[in-house]
Amino acid sequence: MKFTLEWEGFASRPSGGRLKGTDASAVDPSLARFQGETGDSDAFIILSTGPQTFLQAARRSSGFVLEYQQGDTDQHFECTDNVTPRLIEALFHLYLDNPAKIAILVTWQKIDV
Repeated sequence: MKFTLEWEGFASRPSGGRLKGTDASAVDPSLARFQGETGDSDAFIILSTGPQTFLQAARRSSGFVLEYQQGDTDQHFECTDNVTPRLIEALFHLYLDNPAKIAILVTWQKIDV
């Protein structure tokens, strides 16, 4: 599957970047850096597979936030489960394998954006 991975706000350098690819293992170094972010960093990482179709995670002072969108803003969801670095990694890999599977693995709530 073709994807674009974008990140921004990392405390370490480079603080942001963009990667296009098809090899799922290419997301691992950026995911590892994202998971290592600490403190009040507003780091985020977005995995896109098409226009307005993505899975994204953000680091906030209160912890991690995980959201996905399927096609347009009317289909934007936030994970209501306890979001951990391990869950983010698992969902990013699952999303690359089959985006539909993430909808059944955890609990999502539709949100307005």
